[in-house]
Amino acid sequence: MANNLSKTVLSLILMVFAATLIVTGCESSESSLVFSSHRNGNSDIYSINSTTLEEVNLTNSRYDESKPVVSKNGNEIVFITKDVNRYFIETMPITGGPRKQLTKNSNELPLFANVEWSPNSDRLSFIQSIESTPTKSGLYIVETNDSNPMRLTSLTVGSSGNWSKDGSKVVFTVNDAYQQGTYIRNPNGVNEYRLTTTVDSNPVWSQVANKIAYVSETNFTSDIYLMDDDGSNIKRLTNDEYTENQISWSPDGRYILFVSQHKCWDPINLLKNCSAVMEKRKSSEELDPDIYDPEIYVVDTRQDNPVSKQLTHNSVLDETPVWSPDGSRVAFVSYLDGDAEIFTMASTGGSQQRLTNNIYEDINPSW
Repeated sequence: MANNLSKTVLSLILMVFAATLIVTGCESSESSLVFSSHRNGNSDIYSINSTTLEEVNLTNSRYDESKPVVSKNGNEIVFITKDVNRYFIETMPITGGPRKQLTKNSNELPLFANVEWSPNSDRLSFIQSIESTPTKSGLYIVETNDSNPMRLTSLTVGSSGNWSKDGSKVVFTVNDAYQQGTYIRNPNGVNEYRLTTTVDSNPVWSQVANKIAYVSETNFTSDIYLMDDDGSNIKRLTNDEYTENQISWSPDGRYILFVSQHKCWDPINLLKNCSAVMEKRKSSEELDPDIYDPEIYVVDTRQDNPVSKQLTHNSVLDETPVWSPDGSRVAFVSYLDGDAEIFTMASTGGSQQRLTNNIYEDINPSW
């Protein structure tokens, strides 16, 4: 009987321990996010717990580190480092620790953009721009255990998106007049397919369905479109006089967050240079700043006639919305008090919470 009692007690202890690990793990993955902030005379990468608001400076160096992106497995972050006049890409554990440099130093000045993790978190894609050597500019991939990036295409890439859900392809856009459009490329082979022939940008692959959302420009405005990843079944998700960008897919592959702003938005001249606004002023029509400044919206891609829902309402810039891993929360940047701060809100726009509150620029949230 004592034997059975001991086994029962041991079983209960193990169950409690396992439950604790599960709860702790869930809380860690859902409540913590990373961002960059210019506080100590330079830009560093920070993490913050959205529940306790506890912050940790992960880099804390003399360099400028910016644009952190959390890996798909949640274990690492990639970021761009500036050392005097040199830029390079590095990774490190999400809790801080040893850094690994993935691009080499040189006497040239490469600029990096659109850094994206592969689904298995073992490779990265990015755009490299070198003004002095245009032939070295373009779309690259690099393995996280290597430091020898490989150029992926000979085309002049305007913007790159993310990887397909199986990691077999990367999506990107080309702005050249004769080759413009959205393309996909197989990093492990030679296949490269042109999906559209329009002026596109910001292509983002759904990580659930074989769908690509992207921004396409017509008549000086841009709208969001959706298509199958073979270029078929193109569907327009927005249709207005505004400019849309910064697409972010929900984890379940149904909703898209984006930023929309009126083509007349001009924070410096306060809309004085826009003829459409001036006409309204002449007619004594009251101007609603909520119409013109950049706000965050969400759209349901499965609706037959999609209608966007506005999530933020104010007269300042709101930008860079990103979903939490479970899709219940959205992190974003708002200039509500004059400088950039990190906020979160429910996926419906409610339950908004300020995470940072200082006089510095807190930007680039990643969950």
